[in-house]
Amino acid sequence: MKRILVIVASFMFVLLSGCGESSGDVGFLKSEEEHQEESTNDRCVEKFDIEDDVWSTSLSENSYIKNQICDYAVDLFDTYDIEMSCSVRYNSRLNHFEITLSEKSNAWDFDVAISGCKFKLTTEGPFSAIITDMGFWTMDRCLCKEENGDAYYREAKSDAEVESSSSSNESDDMEVSSSSEEIQSSSSSEKNQSSSSSKKKQSSSSSEKKGSSSSSEKQQSSSSKQVVVAPIEDYEFVEINSQYWMTRDLHVFVEGSRCYDDDPSNCERYGRLYTWAQAMAIDEKYNSEELGEISLPYQGICPEGTHLPSYGEWEDLFDFVNEHPEYKSYFMNQMGGAYDYHEYYRSLEEESLFWSSTEYEITDSSDKYEYAWLWAFHDDSVTVSDNGHKITGAYIRCIKNDAP
Repeated sequence: MKRILVIVASFMFVLLSGCGESSGDVGFLKSEEEHQEESTNDRCVEKFDIEDDVWSTSLSENSYIKNQICDYAVDLFDTYDIEMSCSVRYNSRLNHFEITLSEKSNAWDFDVAISGCKFKLTTEGPFSAIITDMGFWTMDRCLCKEENGDAYYREAKSDAEVESSSSSNESDDMEVSSSSEEIQSSSSSEKNQSSSSSKKKQSSSSSEKKGSSSSSEKQQSSSSKQVVVAPIEDYEFVEINSQYWMTRDLHVFVEGSRCYDDDPSNCERYGRLYTWAQAMAIDEKYNSEELGEISLPYQGICPEGTHLPSYGEWEDLFDFVNEHPEYKSYFMNQMGGAYDYHEYYRSLEEESLFWSSTEYEITDSSDKYEYAWLWAFHDDSVTVSDNGHKITGAYIRCIKNDAP
C-alpha cells in the first residue's frame, strides 16, 4: 500500500509535467518568444501526436487534454509493472475533469479544475496536503491557447470529424477555430527526474574501467553526428580543488542537440542540451544499449585537451563544493533547466543539469542500459546526483586533462 501511495504521488508530478507550467514558475518554464506555426505543429505531433489545428472555446468531454491524462498514468505505472486502471470523466456542471486511479482494492480520486488555460488539482485524503499548495498550472500550448481574452481547447476528433468541422464552421462565431496563427509550443516538465538526493557510489553503477581500451574505438569513430568543436582557447576555466572546470556550459553543434524550448537565443544564454550519446559523441543506439568500458579521460564532444567528467570527478567536485559553497556559483551562473525523458522542457532558472561519462546499469530490467549519471545544482544551492535516462537533455561542463 505504501509503495502504491508513493507511485500515485509520483503520478501527480507526471500529470503536471505533461500539462504545463506553474504560474509561480516552480519546476516549470515559460517560453520567451512564440515559434512559427510549422515548428509548433511539429512539436505538438512529437509530444502529443496532434496534427490538426482544431480548437473550441468550450471545454468539453472531447477536449484533447482529457485524452492525455490517463496516458501519463499508464506510462508511469508500466515502469513499475503495476496494473493500474485509470478513468477520466468530464463534469459539465462543475466544468472540470474527474480522475480515478484504481489498483486492486484501492482507488484514488482527483479533480482537475480548469480556468482558461490554467488548471488546479484537488483531492481529499492522503494526497490533499501534497497538492494544496500547488496552485494553478498552465497547460501546454499544444493543448490550450489564449487569444484576445478567450481560451481555446484543442479538440480530439477523428479525421472525418476534422474535415467536416473545418468545412462547416468557417462562418461560425469562433465556436471551433482552425487556427493558422503562430502558437507558442511552450513545453513543460515534471520536477527534475534527478530529484533524488541519494548519492549512490560508483561501485553500484556500470562504471568506467581506467586504462581499458576495449571500447576506446567506440569514441568519436562510432559517432554519426557532425560535431563542431571550438578550440580550448575559446573557453574559460576555474581551478576547483586541483581540477580545472569550464566556467560556462558547452555550446557546440551536434546533430540532434537542442536549445532550450527550441529557441536559438537560449543556446547563446545557456549552452546546448545534449542526450548522453550526443555528449559522448557516439551512436544514438547507445542511449538504449550498453557502451561498456571506456578509457579515461573520455573526450566526448569536449574540446581537445579537455574531457567529459566521469562519475568520480563529479563526486570529488560535489564533496568539495558542499564544503566550500562559494564555488557553486560557477555552476549556477546559467541555470538552463533541461528536457526530461518525455522530452518536456523544464526547470528553467531553477536547475543546472550536467552529464557525466558514466553509465548506470539497472539490474533485472529490460531497459537496464538506458541510464547514465546526471549531476545537478538547484537554485537553493542543493547538489544532487541521480541515474537518469540517457535520452534526457542536459548540459556539459568539460574539465582540462592536465593542469596548466
